[in-house]
Amino acid sequence: MYVPRNGEINAWDNPNFVKAVEATGKKTLIIAGTLTSVCMAFPTLSALAAGYKVYTVVDASGNWSKLAMPCFQVLLVCRRMLLR
Repeated sequence: MYVPRNGEINAWDNPNFVKAVEATGKKTLIIAGTLTSVCMAFPTLSALAAGYKVYTVVDASGNWSKLAMPCFQVLLVCRRMLLR
């Protein structure tokens, strides 16, 4: 399902996106994004806070610097995101 973005950096800030996720009835999500530390991280953190189990597809996302990825991986582990 395509949900148009209204300029939000965090997809979870778009009520239509959240409604689309909720409409699936699923409690486990698989999330990837263009930028690991932004496009993938923000909706993942929001989904975790909303009670979803989240798998992040780290190798399908990227970052603009070599330092950003290890820093983000530490955040993933600290927030108990599941790396796949």
